[in-house]
Amino acid sequence: MITWPNIDFSTLSPKRQESLTIIGILFIVGLFGFAAYAICTRGKKKKRYNLIALLLAFIIVASSFFLPIALNLSFQKDGAGSVLLQSMLTISGGLVVLFTYMENRRKNDIDESKNIDEKIQKLHDSRYERNIKSIELIFSEKTPTALSAVYSLCKIADDWVDDYINMGKKNNSSSKQEAQSIINVLCTYIREYGKASDSNSYKKEVCETIMEEICNRLNQSDNGYSDWSDFMFNFEGAIFTHPVIFKNVAEINNINLNGCTFINNLEIYFSVEYNNQASSREVLINHCTFKGSVILAPGKFTRGGSIRAAVSNITLEDSHFAKDSKLEIKHLCPPDYDPEGDDSKNKGVELPIYVYGNLPANTSFRYIPQANIIVGQKYDSRDPGMSGAIQHTIIQGNIHIDQCDNVIFEIPDKHIINGVVNINDPDISQYRQPISENLKNIKINDCILKNDVLIAGSEIDIINFLESTFHSSLKIMSRGRIGKLIAPDSQFLLNGSTNTREVPHGVMINSKSNVSVSANYIDLLELSGTHFYSYVDFQINKIKLLYSKDTIFHAGVNTSTNLKVEKFKSTGCRKYDYSKKKYILFKWPSINSPNPNSNQKNCIRNRNHINHLWNVFKINYCVL
Repeated sequence: MITWPNIDFSTLSPKRQESLTIIGILFIVGLFGFAAYAICTRGKKKKRYNLIALLLAFIIVASSFFLPIALNLSFQKDGAGSVLLQSMLTISGGLVVLFTYMENRRKNDIDESKNIDEKIQKLHDSRYERNIKSIELIFSEKTPTALSAVYSLCKIADDWVDDYINMGKKNNSSSKQEAQSIINVLCTYIREYGKASDSNSYKKEVCETIMEEICNRLNQSDNGYSDWSDFMFNFEGAIFTHPVIFKNVAEINNINLNGCTFINNLEIYFSVEYNNQASSREVLINHCTFKGSVILAPGKFTRGGSIRAAVSNITLEDSHFAKDSKLEIKHLCPPDYDPEGDDSKNKGVELPIYVYGNLPANTSFRYIPQANIIVGQKYDSRDPGMSGAIQHTIIQGNIHIDQCDNVIFEIPDKHIINGVVNINDPDISQYRQPISENLKNIKINDCILKNDVLIAGSEIDIINFLESTFHSSLKIMSRGRIGKLIAPDSQFLLNGSTNTREVPHGVMINSKSNVSVSANYIDLLELSGTHFYSYVDFQINKIKLLYSKDTIFHAGVNTSTNLKVEKFKSTGCRKYDYSKKKYILFKWPSINSPNPNSNQKNCIRNRNHINHLWNVFKINYCVL
């Protein structure tokens, strides 16, 4: 246990007492001096640091004299007092040397920091000078000079971007602003000087070079370029005379392509490595004119569609495509889509896709699970007051949906579709794969369809054809169940005509304009008020609930030999009897009665039809 010595000042000699008094007075005066200095230097960290160092050295020096005297130690040679005094002074001297070294080091660091700041400032000044010169040269009419200015500006922007990334994005906003200002200059050049009507050839070449350099820096592949993904690119209203290809991009939200004209192709390939960060990856390309084709796809994809890029929304509003162009959207998925999950895990997860305007010759959607696709302008945007007085809007070209599981597809009311609508039909699918996709909802109400409509799915939840007119064939095929097939007050024409009396019955049966529905069973079939001017073939085993009030089959109807209807309301349902040359009542086969609409020829024909369908599946499966 450490015990402090008991100091009795009365036992000290008068000289020692006098010395202690002097040391005490000096110590108190010193403390007052340090206190006054501390008040004067309040808030100044550097001077406060010096004060602490001096105060500590002062206390040690004062203690080195005070303690030997107070302890009445001898100051003779080798005496305890002399040894203690020497030790204390040595310590205080060492501390003074240490603090002196630290102060010098601090001053050297300050000088070095000033030198670095000066070098950085000189570097920034050099960039500013190069930036100004390059901006002047980019408007030169000499192509090599203008191109050299483009490369110089991109290199200067790269330097600012590298500073922004390496020095911390949050604490280095000035570097980001400098890089953004250069990008704004490049985008402005494209908007102002890329117009095809008044651009010289050198300006078009400069614009193409700028886009090539920008696309290289948005590419997330390790290609040696700086990453410009955090910056804004405003190309609104620009005219691109060259192909625009964004490869492996992480962010598309920062790129404004609205109102642009693309003389050549536009291709956007998304980085699949950034799928976890794609919750807000929206593709908004509105009011554009496309004289070439448009492709939206992942940077990587496989034939089977196992690799997909996550996108939260795709909108191409008021788009104007050339007649021979195409729109292809493929191998995409919603951000929260689980490819290994079942329907319950992916419930409520969908990728909205909205396309309308003058569509191309072919619009295709491939390998997009959980897609909610709307092709054609929404009714409420055409008729905000819901007056109902709007005319039909024409949709040109074919619409093809292939290998899109749980898809929702809608063509809004009041449209005329001139092309083929093909949803998963294996006969004309590109890879001819067996049907494995389910369809959620197909909605084409109050529309006029001038060409074939082909719909196929493993299971189909809902099909809506309310008050629509079909000029060509309708083919619906499900390997299992169709939940609801609703087509009241619709018309199915024979090659666009209602004149069925002048066409021979045999020709009518073999016409390509027929209606064919094939499924294991249907929960609800609604055909009330519907007129079939083309031949109808129902290859269905069971219908749970049927409404066919005032349904008329003008060209004949055939049903499966196994068809049974559990519940139905078919008042006024009629068909034309060619042998009697008049309309007669049509009776649907109930669950407790044989099929009155089948004969031996029909049995053979139905059996051959079913065998043909299964052969299609087998052939397609073997081809794969």
